[in-house]
Amino acid sequence: MTNTRTDIPLGYTYSKDGDYMTFKDSKGMVAIYEDSTGAWFRNTYDTQGKILKSEDKYGAWVEFTYDNQGNIIDRKEGVK
Repeated sequence: MTNTRTDIPLGYTYSKDGDYMTFKDSKGMVAIYEDSTGAWFRNTYDTQGKILKSEDKYGAWVEFTYDNQGNIIDRKEGVK
């Protein structure tokens, strides 16, 4: 099946099966993911590529804190 969508924002990649779109940051990390139902999440990363925060379209979020070895030492969740 060939993708014929024309509403994909610049910089997004559309999956071959049409189930999702992704936008990668300058380091190749998935910054935004949106599925075919319109649900999405957005990620931010530290300089080592570890996820600092992920939030979804409903305002739910999770933040991570890491120690010097890169292990998660704290996780906070909430809703805006």
